Amino acid sequence: MTSIVPTLHGSGLELLISGRINAITSLQTAQEALRQITPHGRDYPDAEALAEARSVHAERLATLAGLIDDLTNEGLAIQRRFEGED
Repeated sequence: MTSIVPTLHGSGLELLISGRINAITSLQTAQEALRQITPHGRDYPDAEALAEARSVHAERLATLAGLIDDLTNEGLAIQRRFEGED
């Protein structure tokens, strides 16, 4: 996913960083919740259905991981911009 680093104005740095930290924390909570409901063979009629359920499950986890990475990278870019490194 493409991200655009915002321009910093005044005291906006704290909000830009803390908002991303809050979002990352929520996404990590969602990851843990999904891990607790990993598809199990006993819940599916056959191996094909289980494989499909696990594939969908893995895609969901990957989506959350991608969002976490994006937000982390944005936060780091914002911090670098604030420190004058970017």
